[in-house]
Amino acid sequence: MQRIELWGRSWESYQAFLALQQERSPRISFDDGWLEVMVCSIEHEEPSQTLAAIVATVAEEAGIDFEPAGRPTIQRAHLKKGFEPDAAFYFTHLDRMRKPRFKPNELPAPDLTIEVDLTSDSRPRLGIFAAVGVPEVWRFSNGDLEFLTLLDGAYRPATRSQWLPSLTAKTVMRWLKQREQMSRLAWLKSIRTWTRRNAG
Repeated sequence: MQRIELWGRSWESYQAFLALQQERSPRISFDDGWLEVMVCSIEHEEPSQTLAAIVATVAEEAGIDFEPAGRPTIQRAHLKKGFEPDAAFYFTHLDRMRKPRFKPNELPAPDLTIEVDLTSDSRPRLGIFAAVGVPEVWRFSNGDLEFLTLLDGAYRPATRSQWLPSLTAKTVMRWLKQREQMSRLAWLKSIRTWTRRNAG
């Protein structure tokens, strides 16, 4: 991952960066003058996509309705904040999200975002997520995973996911390690089997 930070930039310059985006373009965050531009490598994409697959598989098997949002651009002009998560999911606002015709400033805050730290630190972006109102963040950093829940305007470590209550970070980490030795089909089958037994 390559990363650029710029300070003293206006909301308009943030909007200009977004307008330049093309497919596989940099990921951009803005926090009232702080502008971060990240270009992600395949090493970054693999864990974020693997974690997203875990969320989708467990939710489906547990009968929990959801809508995946990929990497949406979430903006709040009145807060001068915006971000693009590595992956995002909605467990509420489902009727609205099934016909997503939103401008970035109108898109609801995701219920769950996934952040993968390889060469950069996602902690400076947590304040953006909190201000926008993202209830849960999964943060994968230094080979470890933590679940964070928004409480009283700040993120606190959580034992379990609030949206997928059968899951702990320890369980998800075990699956991440198993993925390195298993085919995708066998790996997904093992997750589905575990969920049927544990998501009661």
